[in-house]
Amino acid sequence: MKRNILAALLVGLSCLAFVFPTHLMAQGAHTIEADEVRAHLESGDSVFRGNVVVVAPEYTIHAHELVVRFATAGKQRSIQKMEASGDVRLAYGDKQGFGERLEYNAATATFVLQNNARLVDAQGTIAAPMIRVNQQTQEIHIESTPTQRVRLTFEGQR
Repeated sequence: MKRNILAALLVGLSCLAFVFPTHLMAQGAHTIEADEVRAHLESGDSVFRGNVVVVAPEYTIHAHELVVRFATAGKQRSIQKMEASGDVRLAYGDKQGFGERLEYNAATATFVLQNNARLVDAQGTIAAPMIRVNQQTQEIHIESTPTQRVRLTFEGQR
């Protein structure tokens, strides 16, 4: 039982490097708290459920659930996808993100905030049904739906 919990925590910690750009991954302690953790020992795929909180020196994530999927090449594992769901909140530096879902795809270095997604910083707010950010190209793609348009709010200088 203790080995299963430790394995799940190690798997969870290894997933953190892919949520944010590399410069946000500072050295230091990382903590994941959840009401329940389930992990497949062979694949490493893990599910953290209930009041999930990820705390790192440079960022914090809150969600109801975090799912981590791994790709396996021989004996090497790497993060393939991560999905946080349920009242997702993330904070790093002066930036904050909100949505019902946050997906990260390591192959494309892309994260997607969905369902009432918002990105907020000192310069303003982006609100839309879907916000996609490609970390490699530094491009952002924002989509509307027939019932919800994209809204950009810029803060003026004071």
